[in-house]
This record gives sequence, structure tokens and C-alpha cells, in this order.
Amino acid sequence: MMEPSFTFTIPNEKKRLYDRFALLLFILSAAGILIRFFFYKKNYPITAGQLIIFSVPILLLLYVFFVAYNDRIRKHIKTFLLATLNLSLFWLIKGPCWVALLTLLLAFFYLLAQRELNIIVSNSHIIYPSFPKRSIPWSELNNLILKDGLLTIDFKNDAIIQHYPEQKMSLPGEKEFNEFCRERLVASG
Repeated sequence: MMEPSFTFTIPNEKKRLYDRFALLLFILSAAGILIRFFFYKKNYPITAGQLIIFSVPILLLLYVFFVAYNDRIRKHIKTFLLATLNLSLFWLIKGPCWVALLTLLLAFFYLLAQRELNIIVSNSHIIYPSFPKRSIPWSELNNLILKDGLLTIDFKNDAIIQHYPEQKMSLPGEKEFNEFCRERLVASG
């Protein structure tokens, strides 16, 4: 038999800020490539193949401006991830390689920041969506309650975490959920 669990999706209130930061980093990387192309072309004779490589940032920049903020398209593709991988490939080929590694590292953190944030309450523990995910045993809690749509996690060390789960999800009945939590808290001592 499957153990009962409750999942609460909490809003990622900083998502738009992360999008803007990613766009800024993308523009800076593309600008770096363009500066390298225009100011250092005397030092590097450019072949047709290299011209294609240098045109990638311009095309990606146009792509981001026309596609990244179109929500219908953006839901289906990770625009910034695709663009960042292409820019990283350029920096890896043309150097310096540390820029490629930094770009990939920032893309990794961007993906972490964009993930769906779910609090999972099960018989054995609560999983909180930090990085890395935090598993909270019931024995660390004073109380866990859902009241008027506000989920409150009260720790024995006097820390409190409160979130309003997203309205688009179907919340469990408060009475049913609170009874489940009360049973788990009593059982954990």
C-alpha cells in the first residue's frame, strides 16, 4: 500500500528576477563575442566558418528578444538554456575557456532557480524545496498546519516557515491534512 502524502506547490516569487538576470548575462556574453569579433579581427584572420561562429551570438540575441518573452513558446523550450549552451560552445572553441565554464555554471544555477517548488508531506518526513532538498523528520517539528490556505511549518528550534500554496492546485481539506499532521507529530514524540 502506498503511503499517504500531500504535495504543495509554492510560488517562485523571484522567477521574473532570475529571467532578467539570465537575459543580462546572456547579453553580456553575446556582447563579449561581438567585441572580440570587431576589435580583434586584425589579429585573427576570419574564414567563412569563423564568420558563422561569430554570427551565432547575433542570431541568438535576436532569438531571445523575439522568443524568450513569448510565454506560449517559452513554456515548451528552455530558451536561455539553449542560448547559453550555444554561447558556451563559442567560448570553448575560441577561448578563454573559463568564460565557457562560468557560463555553464550560471546556467546550472538558473535551472535550479527555475524549478517548481514543491513541499511534500509524507508519513516519514517533509521534503522542503531548498538546494539541496531538505528532508525534515517529524521529530524536528512542533506543528505543521494548513489554516485559511496558509501552510505553516513550526520547528522545535523556534524557526517558522510559512507559504501560501499556489491557487491553481487543489488543496487537501484543511481538517483532513491537519489531522494527518497531528497523528504524525504525536507518533514522532
